[in-house]
Amino acid sequence: MSDFRLQRRRPVEQSLLYAVNSWPQSVRDPLSSEQIQRQDLQLPAKGNDQARQWADDLRRRYTTPDAMVAAMLGYFSDQPFHYTLKPVPLGNDSIDEFLFASRQGFCAHYAGAMTFVLRAAGIPARVVAGYQGGELNPDGQYLTVRQFDAHAWVEYWQPGVGWRSVDPTAAVAPQRIEQGLEQALAADEAFLQDSPYSALRYRNVPWVNALRLSWDNLNYGWQRWVLGYQGQQQLQILGRWFSGFQAPVFVLGTLFSLGLVALWLFKPWQRESDSQLRVFNAFERLLARHGLRRMPGEGADAFCRRAVLYFPQHAEAIEGFIREFQAQRYAGRLASASRLRQALSTLRRGLPWRLSAVRDRHS
Repeated sequence: MSDFRLQRRRPVEQSLLYAVNSWPQSVRDPLSSEQIQRQDLQLPAKGNDQARQWADDLRRRYTTPDAMVAAMLGYFSDQPFHYTLKPVPLGNDSIDEFLFASRQGFCAHYAGAMTFVLRAAGIPARVVAGYQGGELNPDGQYLTVRQFDAHAWVEYWQPGVGWRSVDPTAAVAPQRIEQGLEQALAADEAFLQDSPYSALRYRNVPWVNALRLSWDNLNYGWQRWVLGYQGQQQLQILGRWFSGFQAPVFVLGTLFSLGLVALWLFKPWQRESDSQLRVFNAFERLLARHGLRRMPGEGADAFCRRAVLYFPQHAEAIEGFIREFQAQRYAGRLASASRLRQALSTLRRGLPWRLSAVRDRHS
């Protein structure tokens, strides 16, 4: 897309093979419209007074967004911040509590706090969600990016230049950026804690890791072969290989056998396409029916804070849902979406019955 997002129009429900190009030196939106900038300045009307005061102080002391960002990175580096997937629960003024009290969290906390302060200082900023890192397979020479490689960072507006990226997590846990989530949590025991039987937990055992990588390379080769050739091309290739046999019968039998093996290996009927995001969309629709709509470009944290202010009597249920969503989406918790659905059901039961009784046909 024109804003450098890679997005598919329809849900991805099967493996896809596609090619992309990268332009790391390109300038992003150097003449961004005032509407876009206003959108990335939006904040709740009240709350987090300490963070707002800090933003005012930074604005008085520094004349450029770059200088202000450098000062914030220095604060993250100098203060006793701690990277963890199990932060203490935060209250209504979550930005204040994170910046000046608990000082512990994962990437979404750091990115959300920096974005809030920059916006409060009058600088357009936004949280960017994506992936950082991955694992190189030495046999196949390809990079595997998994859900626990999900990451969040910040983009801020520098006049005359455009959007610039900054990763506040790097100031607190540089090993998360340079070596990945597992190394950042080496002493935390939180890495894949919900997946005790995952082979990834035993990467330090050489023979287990070698077996895992070989199996993954086999899967990768199979998927490339299946996705990289059309059915007719496969038949032609196999026909040339086995021209001395009864080619059609042999080919059809082979493909049928491989299809059964693929079904047994991948179990597509058990796979969900981004189930966490589907539940979050249901959460958005539920609140929209009760009068609160998510604004364009608004992150999950910011939307949650507005929801808490809009439904203060349901603050605990809303924050519980958002914590579970962020833990599964950004913090590497490989868990079923059933926890999210349970948290959403708790919130739905607490809202006024006449509206919550309207069933969400798309959830």
